[in-house]
Amino acid sequence: MATEAPDPKTFTSWQAAFQYPIPAVRRMEAQLRGDVASGREKVRGLVGASYRDLLGTAESIVEMDETMRNVEKNLGILGRGCGARAVEVLVLADRERYAFASQLAVLQRCPLVITRLLRKRCSTLLAAKVLVISRLLYKSLAQGNGTPPFLDNLRLQLGSLRRKLLAHIDRRFADSNTGTNALVEAMCAFSLATSSLPKDVLRHFLHVRQEMLTVRLEKGGGGDGSVLVALRVYIRTLQDTQAVFPKRLAESLAKMKAQPLLKDADVRGLMELSLDVHERWIADEVRNFTPWVRDEDLQKTEAEKVLTEWARKAFAAFIGGFKKILESVEDLKELVQLRKKLLETWLSADSRSPGLSSSEVLDGLRAAINGQLGRVIRSRVDRLDLIGSEITGVIERWRPGLTDVHPSLWDQSMTSMEVSNGAAAFKQAILGRSHGRNEAVLRVLERYNLWSRSIEEVEHVIQGLKDTKWDVDLETDEDDELELDSKQALLSEDDPRELQEGFQKALGKALRDLENQIQEFAGSFAPEEKAQQAMFVLRVVREIRHRLRKHYETVRVGPVIVHDFQQMVVESVLKDPIRTFDRAMEKRSRTGRVVTRALWEGTPKLPVQPSPTVFKLLHGTVSAMAEAGSDIWSPDATDVLKKQLRANLLILLNRSLKPKSMDDKVNGIAGEEKEEDEPNGLNRPMIATNGDDGDTDWNIQLLFDASFIQKATMTNLETGEGGFNALVEKIHLEDGSLVRLHKAAEGYWKRTSLLFALLA
Repeated sequence: MATEAPDPKTFTSWQAAFQYPIPAVRRMEAQLRGDVASGREKVRGLVGASYRDLLGTAESIVEMDETMRNVEKNLGILGRGCGARAVEVLVLADRERYAFASQLAVLQRCPLVITRLLRKRCSTLLAAKVLVISRLLYKSLAQGNGTPPFLDNLRLQLGSLRRKLLAHIDRRFADSNTGTNALVEAMCAFSLATSSLPKDVLRHFLHVRQEMLTVRLEKGGGGDGSVLVALRVYIRTLQDTQAVFPKRLAESLAKMKAQPLLKDADVRGLMELSLDVHERWIADEVRNFTPWVRDEDLQKTEAEKVLTEWARKAFAAFIGGFKKILESVEDLKELVQLRKKLLETWLSADSRSPGLSSSEVLDGLRAAINGQLGRVIRSRVDRLDLIGSEITGVIERWRPGLTDVHPSLWDQSMTSMEVSNGAAAFKQAILGRSHGRNEAVLRVLERYNLWSRSIEEVEHVIQGLKDTKWDVDLETDEDDELELDSKQALLSEDDPRELQEGFQKALGKALRDLENQIQEFAGSFAPEEKAQQAMFVLRVVREIRHRLRKHYETVRVGPVIVHDFQQMVVESVLKDPIRTFDRAMEKRSRTGRVVTRALWEGTPKLPVQPSPTVFKLLHGTVSAMAEAGSDIWSPDATDVLKKQLRANLLILLNRSLKPKSMDDKVNGIAGEEKEEDEPNGLNRPMIATNGDDGDTDWNIQLLFDASFIQKATMTNLETGEGGFNALVEKIHLEDGSLVRLHKAAEGYWKRTSLLFALLA
């Protein structure tokens, strides 16, 4: 097997090839010859491709050389045409055309710049500067020849933007939260845009603030927010004016006059205007324009004079609008809260109003609020007349047997009433029925309770004013006439005292009017229902007096008019008992018989108990009183009844006396006294039971009845004989016997008075 030829590529030297046999060497030779031929073909292909590329490159170099020659030729021609002398000739020929084009370009971009500044709420002063530049450019273009037709459209557009700018400035002026720096900037913008003097700027600023104050008061509704905002606008206007005028504004205007508008850094920073390109073509009068304002026009004294005049007018307008808003506020708590907020706002502002002292402003606020508080209080107090109207309505709609019905304490509704949870409803029902509070009375009392609660709120409000402490941090100026202590006394003592006095005065007037209204009811009572309606009025008046005493110890209602209604009730109650008594006495007087004669005691024999007719009279009277309602019989009403009962009985008893007078020497009493001198009473005369002696017994019994009635009808304020002395004089009775008779009548009344509890 032949040995394989090695790879010649692995040899490190040519000598290594001859270490192999000759056949191997020949094979290596053949291999190498083949590799050489292959490499030669590859090199031949590469050289041919590169040669073609070299030929293309050479052609490109020749073309570039020719092009460069042409460029150098053209640049030479341009260089010769752009010489200084040639350019100057061209500029002088077309300057007018270039200036017109540059100014028109800047003018067309000015509205866009102003619109952007206003829309993004940027500097109003910068917008005013651009507006002035645009007006100057328009003027310069309008003076030239060949004015384009769209220039008038630009003029109209600039006029509209000027109005928008001024409206934007006015909004800055009207906003009381605008800072001092922003306010000064807006004032400079207004002065620049309108060519106004500082005095005109001040007047316009104050005019805008007053309009803002008026709008707040007119369109703010009944809430306290509008009033507080209006007062803050007033205070802030005083502070801003004193801070800005005249020094701050004069300094800002002086800075604005320091350089031309087109040299202003803010104006040059507006890329839309391209001033770096167009400035050289702008007319000199535009490029060199510098604002000129007489900043020395407004002196400090004159500024204070203008502000003083405004402060008085604005405060008067504020008070007028404030009062109109207060007219719609009827809530006392809301008024008090508004009072506190307003006074705190003014006092804590530490503001001094030129032309108005702090006390004048404070007094103006107090007068407005206290006036409305007084009107609301009087309005609430005057609602007491609704109670009289309610009483009138009940009387006009009176239905016997329905309106005057009084449920009994022993109705089934009472006995079956729930008594859980402390039996509050049960207790209330007992009190209501025992005091005669039927549906008609409760309806009136419900109206009264509504009025009473509103009056209690008045008391709480006044007390709250007294308790308010005005010890906020107040920096009082040395020349301020109102120190903190005096403010505390003024707001927490004088104002509540004034309201309290007005409240008491209004309450007294309202109660007097109610008395007059109730007194007029007496003439409108139906005759057949007069007593029931009078009792209804008495119950209402009693409830009102009871509740008034609870809160207003110095106020009373009805002490005079009540007597008239009590008299009506007494006449009705006594009508039947007196008529029955009169008939019974007339019947007994005809017989002349003394039923209780056998029960007489003592020596001489005297009555020890009243006649049955008198007893029945008192019993009938008490029954009629109970039927009318025990709650009616107050001590005053009982005294009226006692006096009326005694007066009627005095007439009847005097009329029932027998005509025969009793002589001390011949009457039965004298005979009985002689009995003691006669042993065994043999010669003792007997008191007759008929004839003249019967009349004597009748008169003596009448005297006892009269004494008994005197004791029963004696009021707490009476200590005398109560009108029965005339009867005693007609019946001649010895003093000792008369004393015995009176004592016996008094003792019998003490023993039986509980039977007549309503009279006792």
